Amino acid sequence: MSIRLSKIIDHVAYPTGTVLDFHFKKLFGKSPEKIIEEAPKRFYEALVQLNNGDETSTKEFLKLLARLLNRAFDLSLDPETFMLSFLNNDSEYFEEIFKKLKEKEFKEKDT
Repeated sequence: MSIRLSKIIDHVAYPTGTVLDFHFKKLFGKSPEKIIEEAPKRFYEALVQLNNGDETSTKEFLKLLARLLNRAFDLSLDPETFMLSFLNNDSEYFEEIFKKLKEKEFKEKDT
């Protein structure tokens, strides 16, 4: 995936995206995007771990990420479905999202 989630997250909450990218590469040797493509639940579990075991905040963060993607790429992702797709390890769901992201341009606007 050519779109970096870290760039999108950093746009509204610098350096959160950069920090996430660093930790995922350190833990898995891969970018967050690659982990999501391969095993969304692993991404979720690692995010919970990085968030000191706080599942509630992690779920809210994922819903926020869906909203950021919606605004940055003019998508219409349902934040609840987006978050639950991590828990359900639904890699096909994220494969479709990444296809859409590749077709669209990141719009750096107030998000």
